[in-house]
Amino acid sequence: MTAQSGQPNRVIWEREIDTDAISGRWRKLGLYYALPTVVALIVALVLGGVGAMLGVLILLGLFGVLLVALVFFKNLNARANRTIALNDGHLVLGQRRVDLARVEAWASNASAEDWGVTDAALFGNPMAGNAITAQVFFRLAQYDDSGQRGVRIDGGPAFEVVEFAWAEMPPDQLQRVCAALAPHVAAPQVRIDQLRA
Repeated sequence: MTAQSGQPNRVIWEREIDTDAISGRWRKLGLYYALPTVVALIVALVLGGVGAMLGVLILLGLFGVLLVALVFFKNLNARANRTIALNDGHLVLGQRRVDLARVEAWASNASAEDWGVTDAALFGNPMAGNAITAQVFFRLAQYDDSGQRGVRIDGGPAFEVVEFAWAEMPPDQLQRVCAALAPHVAAPQVRIDQLRA
């Protein structure tokens, strides 16, 4: 299938969402934070009175807001960029569009870096933090306003690189992304270090 034969708004890939992991993070937050917080508040009330309880409530409440935000954004990342669609000769992922007629090469990259939360008990796999864990790069030919191919400072042909990225996505799902893209992208898939050469 060529780049131009796609139908408008046709989804060619959909991300698998692990809803059990997402709901599990909320359950663990309730089990490992909310319940101990209630116990601490009761102990503070019994041992120190209302003033002590309010102090503990403020302290644990502020920390709780931080934990709720971490869980919320980790779960949001796990659901982000759900589909790649083919629309009038363009690949569309969220707000990014790639003109398939301009693609000269493409590459993929997966990493297991942990830039997120490392508490495995509360947040699950520490190696699936909030870092970008899967990427697909497209090298697109760049043209000037007159339609002529642009030239880089070193004299080579001008190009731009567009990135599709997913946080919280394991490498096996990235392989499925590449398999879904391959029939629609006429340009060769290259190693990541060859993309900008």
